[in-house]
Formats: sequence, C-alpha cells, structure tokens
Amino acid sequence: VVTYSIANTPGMTYDWSLPAGVVDDDIFGLNIGKNFIEVRFDSGFVSGVINVIARNGCGASEVRSLMIRALPSALPGAITETPVDICPNRSFIYSIASMPENADSVIWSVPAGGTIVSGQGTTSITVTYDINAVSGFINAYSKNNCSESGVRKFTVNQPTCTPPPPFVKTASTSILPSL
Repeated sequence: VVTYSIANTPGMTYDWSLPAGVVDDDIFGLNIGKNFIEVRFDSGFVSGVINVIARNGCGASEVRSLMIRALPSALPGAITETPVDICPNRSFIYSIASMPENADSVIWSVPAGGTIVSGQGTTSITVTYDINAVSGFINAYSKNNCSESGVRKFTVNQPTCTPPPPFVKTASTSILPSL
C-alpha cells in the first residue's frame, strides 16, 4: 500500500482520481474526502497520473496532478556457489550479494534432481542434490508489487555422486611385548 497526500486545509474535502491499474485501498470508504489516499498497484501497472481537487461550499480548486511510475524490480546480481557437503549428501549454497533494487523478494528455481531446502524469497538458498548427475540452471529473478525482473542464470553440472565403498573390517594381529 502506498499513501499519497496533499496539505490539509480545514473545511475542504478532496476528490481523488486514479489511473488504470491503481486501486483505492480504502474498501470501507472511511477515507473519502480526506487529504490522503492509500492505493495498491495491479501487477501490470506502468505509469499514470493521480489527480486531486479540493472542494468546499464556495467551489473547487484547480486540479493538482502527480505523474507516477512503477519502480521496476532490478535484475539480481551474479550468483555464487558455495559447497557445503560434496558426496553423498550433496549440499550447496547459492547467493547473490544483495537484494536487487526495488525488489521485495528473490524467486529461485533449480534443475531436476535439486531441492531448495531453505531461503526461497531471500538472497541465498541452500540446495541439495540426489546422487545422480544433475545439469541445468539455478535461476533467480526479483519481484515487487509492480514487476518482475529478468532471470539471472547459473550453470549447474554435477556429476554422478559415487559414495565411497563401505569400510571393510580386516583381521589384524597385535604383537604384545614379552615380559
């Protein structure tokens, strides 16, 4: 929710008009005539003009207008990979340095064979892989109430994970010193 306001003058009421894609958030009508308006933006909103007119018993003011634009969510920065556990329980952390400009969250996806364990929506995720070969992309895009960014990709090529053979107990002899 975003609030727009104009200086309040006693005895005045205010009529607001909104561009397409902008919706008054006052669903109960409690703020009608007030010197402010709280609005939400549809996901496809790009730009438009908010207008307000002040009224009293003597007449109406000139229209005051404000051009507004959606703040696009910026493309996430480069993705880095940090191994946590290699084999057989393969686990990696994938990160971007910071939340992209104008973004509320980062949405991640991983190739088949990978599972996001934690971090969806943040700047860092932990991913586990099964023991089979995995190839594809870690994808990340940012979003806010108005837009989604392009997709940042990180190439994944994990070979088949062959766990080490189990330990085999072998016979051992010990030599005790003679007394």
